[in-house]
Amino acid sequence: MKSHLLRAVVIGGVAALGLTALAAVPATAADVQATFVVSPAGTGSDCTATAPCSIDEARTLVRAAAPTMTGDLVVEFGDGDYHVTSAIALTAADSGHNGHRIIWRAAAGATPTIDGGQSVTGWTQWAGNNAIWKVHTGAIDSRQFYVDGVRQPRASSPASVLGAITKTATGYTVTTPGPLGYNPEDTEFVYTGAAGAQVGWEAWVDRRCGVASVSGTTVTMDTGCYGGLASITGVQGLGNPTSVENNLAFLDQPGEWYWDKNSQDLYWMPPAAHWNDSAWINSQTAVVPTATGLVTGTNVSDFTIQGLSFQNATWTGPSGPNGFIDIQAAIQYTSTANVFAAPPAALDFSGSHDVAIYGNSLAHIGQTAIQFTAGSHDNLIQANTITDISGSGISLGSVNDRNPAVPDNGNVVADNSVSYIGQEFRGAVGILGGYVASTTIRNNTVQHVPYTGISVGWGWGGASILGDNHIVQNCIADTAQSPLFDSGLIYLNGPHNATPRSTVTGNYLNGDPKANGGVIYADGSTSNYDITGNVVTGSANSWVKLQDIAGQVAQNNVLADNFSDTSAVYLGTPQNRNLIGANTVGAGSSALPAAVAIHDAACTPRTLAAPATPSGLSASARTSAAVASWTSVDNGNSPLTGADVEARAADGTTTAVTCDDAGRTSACVVGGLKPGATYQLRVRASNVLGVSSWTGWSTAVTVPAATVDPPAGSGSGSGGAGAVGAAGTGTDPAAAGGSTALGDIALAHTGSDSSPIALAAGVLLTFGLVLTAGVVVSRRRAARTAALTSLGGDE
Repeated sequence: MKSHLLRAVVIGGVAALGLTALAAVPATAADVQATFVVSPAGTGSDCTATAPCSIDEARTLVRAAAPTMTGDLVVEFGDGDYHVTSAIALTAADSGHNGHRIIWRAAAGATPTIDGGQSVTGWTQWAGNNAIWKVHTGAIDSRQFYVDGVRQPRASSPASVLGAITKTATGYTVTTPGPLGYNPEDTEFVYTGAAGAQVGWEAWVDRRCGVASVSGTTVTMDTGCYGGLASITGVQGLGNPTSVENNLAFLDQPGEWYWDKNSQDLYWMPPAAHWNDSAWINSQTAVVPTATGLVTGTNVSDFTIQGLSFQNATWTGPSGPNGFIDIQAAIQYTSTANVFAAPPAALDFSGSHDVAIYGNSLAHIGQTAIQFTAGSHDNLIQANTITDISGSGISLGSVNDRNPAVPDNGNVVADNSVSYIGQEFRGAVGILGGYVASTTIRNNTVQHVPYTGISVGWGWGGASILGDNHIVQNCIADTAQSPLFDSGLIYLNGPHNATPRSTVTGNYLNGDPKANGGVIYADGSTSNYDITGNVVTGSANSWVKLQDIAGQVAQNNVLADNFSDTSAVYLGTPQNRNLIGANTVGAGSSALPAAVAIHDAACTPRTLAAPATPSGLSASARTSAAVASWTSVDNGNSPLTGADVEARAADGTTTAVTCDDAGRTSACVVGGLKPGATYQLRVRASNVLGVSSWTGWSTAVTVPAATVDPPAGSGSGSGGAGAVGAAGTGTDPAAAGGSTALGDIALAHTGSDSSPIALAAGVLLTFGLVLTAGVVVSRRRAARTAALTSLGGDE
């Protein structure tokens, strides 16, 4: 619907275990200017249900219409697979305008899929081993291979297959070089961290370097990786490999595969029962991802992707001369010291705002699934299903610029199901935030991951934009499912700003982070977090770890009112750096009624829907304008994107406006009205799922005949509608220096006090926070507080 996603920090609501229940409520017909129908075989420029067009043609038509759009422009995807050979590149030209959005969505009942894979057919039995079959593919250049939707492992063996391994300045000497005799340059050495790793700080990373050549017993590694990047990582340099990968000599287990880049043949060992079954093997759906990414967005705004499937993307960067040398969380070193790089993503946005990625599915991805960075703000990632991912599930923010001119802030990650990520790069995390601020990560399910569940913060010290970040009511289970150790189900890093404070609240955490980690792990100078009302179970190690390494001390954090089945804890020395309140620990703590209530709130799916009708409507008048304001809107558990306001004159004529910032301000100005005339106002709210019903008409107000000055500090603008504090359309009062928006509520931080935050009537749990529906809180860019809340979906 309308543009500008409401930024909301929440300390309440419920999280989804598995899929969130979605109410498929499209924008109403009155809000859609035009719909362009596409299909995989679409041609021409009609773009109708009877004559659908291609994605490219629809984009051309939408771009032409966007600058003067008077309603949403919808690209409706029909059923089928939309094959792409490279990512669809969105730019500023694909953005919505005039308070309206451009929407890509699935047609009713359709399951459209953006697919970057190439089918593989024509298998023949390999003469060298009748358990192995091969097919000529051409130059596919991929690191992944799927059979009937199941990821197949690359041919791999323990490093011991090479005998005794000795590290040298340029690589290694090995006593059994025979397995490297065939195409050694295809081979990768893999360095998977574990407790007791040869290089101490290698314990939580999963690195890869390619072989350049083999001569006798001497293995020379790719210099860019081994001699370059590894040499600048200091104590985090490379030890001996733990395994070797991607060579025909290692193809010895059912399911394994190897692609020979010289002959361009793909070798695969099917299940043993089918080694001699040509009919069965050639009936399987075999796919190699070849597209590097599926959608990129640069400087995109007011854009929605809804209800689509994305699958089969690859990333071949680790196959290059620099390999994959990560520092943590699958973030790589580069050739410049202290400059890092995040892997690209299947849906990869930079410099973008008010983009909604809603209700999609992403699978079979050879990189990160979804990423927003480089000054991306006020975006929504909600209700997506993300599984079978080589890298991280969702990634936000820079890992280099501590204080960017345009920060990555105000983003909301909610109600997503993230599982089986890090399938290739085992240091990846479910949801990652680098240098981010005013970020909300709430009601997500994260499970079956190799390392950390949710990680927020970067830098291990030093001032940055970090602050006002909130990890709320997530359901996290089965992390650390790889040899890597020193992890957390929730991991925090870097000093956060003191005002507003950041929170880890109401999360249900079921799993063991392994030695040296913590279920909730405050590492690298973490500060100014309130860690309250969480439930921890299933861990044999510390339920919380507060780092005390010199130069990386966690401090000024509050730890109170949590429940843990284990009493093991690491609070640092001395403990007075943080405020440790009353926590309930020991066997059976997670079964206490208050803890069960937290579990239920965090792990029960929410229903997402269009907003309810705004309440508390009132009207006032100013020069040539009338102001509509309202007190609350039940947002249907999805952030508001704006509001429509109509002004009706005594003679029945109406003036309609779209107030694209009204989701944040709870007020909107209707300009261009006749002095001395009387008007009534009505309003309806919108989110990505649709619009509410109209309110009734307000009490009549009369536009003054004489000039009435706007509030002090108000901005100016042109057009018909703007937020309070701005005289014209689309002016953001924070940017324009406008007055404080109606409906903003500031709530005091309670610190270690277990007394409740006074919001509204609701269920009060023993840890002192209200976690039920009932209150709307609208927030502005310029005025944020630690306790602003959207309980159970009111924003």
